[in-house]
Amino acid sequence: MAHKESMGFFDNIPNKTWMLMKKRVQRRVNHYNLKNPMSFEKNIPAFFYQDNFEPDFGCQNELRVGGMGDGGKWTCYPDRIAALAAEKSKSKGEKCLIYSVGSGGDFRFEEGIAEILTAGKTQDQDLCEIHVFDPEDFSSNIPMKFKSFIHFHKWGFRGATASLNDMIFPAASYRTLEDTINDLGHVNRTIEVFKVDCEECEWGAYQDWLNAPLFMRQILVEVHYVPSNAIDFFTSLQSAGYVNFHKEPNMACGGDCVEYSFLKLDESFFEFPNIKQ
Repeated sequence: MAHKESMGFFDNIPNKTWMLMKKRVQRRVNHYNLKNPMSFEKNIPAFFYQDNFEPDFGCQNELRVGGMGDGGKWTCYPDRIAALAAEKSKSKGEKCLIYSVGSGGDFRFEEGIAEILTAGKTQDQDLCEIHVFDPEDFSSNIPMKFKSFIHFHKWGFRGATASLNDMIFPAASYRTLEDTINDLGHVNRTIEVFKVDCEECEWGAYQDWLNAPLFMRQILVEVHYVPSNAIDFFTSLQSAGYVNFHKEPNMACGGDCVEYSFLKLDESFFEFPNIKQ
C-alpha cells in the first residue's frame, strides 16, 4: 500500500503503520483560530506560524542534510532517493534531478545531498544532477570534488505573473520555473528534491511549482513573514497532494521565517473510506 500510494517512494512501511499515517492526515487541523487564522497576536509572523500549519505526516527516515545551522534542510529518506536514482539510471538511462533555488554562496546542502547520492560510486557513476540557481555568481564556491555534479546557473526565479519592478536584480537576471525547465531540457522529468530559499520569492512563485511540466517529489522551502496569500500557499500545496513532514522555525530570524518540508503522495493516499486504526 505504501509503495503504491507514495508513487514508489516508500518500500518498507507495513500496511498497518501506513494506515495510521493516513489517519493522521485525515485528522489534519490547519489553524488554531479557525474563524480568522490571519488574525494573530501583534501581527508578528512568529505568532502566525505558532498557530497554523503544523506537520501532518511523519517521514521515518528523514535526515537534516547540510548539517546544523542555517542552510541544512530536513529531507525525507535521502538514501531512498539514491536507490531510486540507480533504478532510473538502469531502466531509463536518466539521471535524477535536484533543484536548489537560492544559494548565497552556501553549498552545504548541495554538498550533503551529493555525498549521499555518490556514496560508493566513482565520478563516472554519478546518478543525479544538482542544479543551483542564484542571480549572483557563486560558482567558484562549489566544492571541488563535486564540480562535475553540481551545476550553477546565474539566474533567479520569478513568478510567471510577478512584476519585474519588484526584483532586486535586473529583469534579465530572472527566469520563470517553466522557462528554466524548458531551457534545461527537463520537461516530463522528476525533480526528487526542490529546495527553495529565495528570500520571499516563494509567495509569488508557488503556483508555478504546482503547474510545472514535470513531477516534484519533495519541496523544502523556507518561508519568510506572512503576506496576504500565506494561507493559500499552504492549502494549495495540500490540494496538490503534498503532506508536511517537518517544520522548523529559523530562530536567527526571530521565528518570522520557518523551514517547511513537503512530500508529494498519490491521490489514493487521501481516500479515507472506513479507515480503521
